[in-house]
Amino acid sequence: MRTLFLLITLSASVAFGQLSGGGSGGTGSGAAVWGSVTGTLSSQSDLNSALTGKSPLAGNSSLVTVGTITTGLWQGTALADSFVASAATWNAKQAAISGAPGTWPSFATVATSGAYPDLSSKPTIPAPAYTAVTFSTTPAFTVTASTGIQNFAITLTGNVSSSTLVTTSATLGQDIAIKICQDGTGSRTFVWPTNVINPGSIPTSVSTCGKQVFRYDGTNAVAFGGMVSDGSTPGIQTPTGFLSLPTGTGTLATTGSSGVGPSASAYNSATQSLTSNTDTPLTFNVNEWDTCSSCTIHSTSTNPTRFTAPTTGVYDAACGAIVTGNGLLFLSIRINGTAAQNAVPDNSSNANGPAVNVSKKIALTAGDYIICDAFPVSFTATTAANFSWGQLTRVF
Repeated sequence: MRTLFLLITLSASVAFGQLSGGGSGGTGSGAAVWGSVTGTLSSQSDLNSALTGKSPLAGNSSLVTVGTITTGLWQGTALADSFVASAATWNAKQAAISGAPGTWPSFATVATSGAYPDLSSKPTIPAPAYTAVTFSTTPAFTVTASTGIQNFAITLTGNVSSSTLVTTSATLGQDIAIKICQDGTGSRTFVWPTNVINPGSIPTSVSTCGKQVFRYDGTNAVAFGGMVSDGSTPGIQTPTGFLSLPTGTGTLATTGSSGVGPSASAYNSATQSLTSNTDTPLTFNVNEWDTCSSCTIHSTSTNPTRFTAPTTGVYDAACGAIVTGNGLLFLSIRINGTAAQNAVPDNSSNANGPAVNVSKKIALTAGDYIICDAFPVSFTATTAANFSWGQLTRVF
């Protein structure tokens, strides 16, 4: 007995209707057309392969429900305003900026006057505020914790016999300013708190004030500048008194220019032999200072015996030496190595021998120099190391 198996091969163009939902199958109304499928369909696998890449949207001119589109690129025609939630906002957007800067569109016109609402809450810089301290013969200045400066002000209507700076709440590094004013009588005295270091002298003139800034170091308030006076006479308050400044026009002295200014001091760290009955210029190999920033008053390498005047004026010249040996020693200051300006002898006895100092005010022209000559009378001498020195300072 034989069994006959029959294989049927379907080769056709088949249109598959919608998979679910209302409407009739095929390509009728409401159908989702999958497109044409041709070939031999002998299994489920053949069917799956045939449907691969077929779109259920092909042939539809209208989409009723699509769902949420999360990715992809829109390649269709432009969307009409009626399909945008806020058409007015959409149309008011700034166009893309392109082209050279000179061709950019105008964004807005900035008014040259009037109030700007966005600046209405701008911060303001307050004027310095003073903590007023009521006068008493024993006033207290109480510091509050702060990272900024605290200003105190007091007007003296009498003498202050003692005062207190309370720093219990002070912050390390905090600046403290104290302003002290005289009343209409003036000449009131003030005793500073014991924990205020290096205070200046307060003004004494009628109705004048002085202010000084201090910085708290954790224990004391240390002066951070000198006392500043608002008195009519210009000057600087120092711990030893008031230094007046010129009231007329002019320029204050500066290093290397006219007026009180440049100075140099030097000494010899080694010994120097001095020949009996001979003028020997003292040499100096260590500078203590030379304040002329644009010149050299004394050089330790070039002509170390000389101090040179950088400007024309009156100078204070001085030198000194201690030498070994016994005898009479003369020191003299000479201009340009010739004219003796002073000659001071000494034959006093000390641990080394004669000790001589000489000084004189001398008028010098810019470029003039002075030297200090040593002349031992009838004995050979040697300067003691570190004990021969010279100085030149302009005073007028």
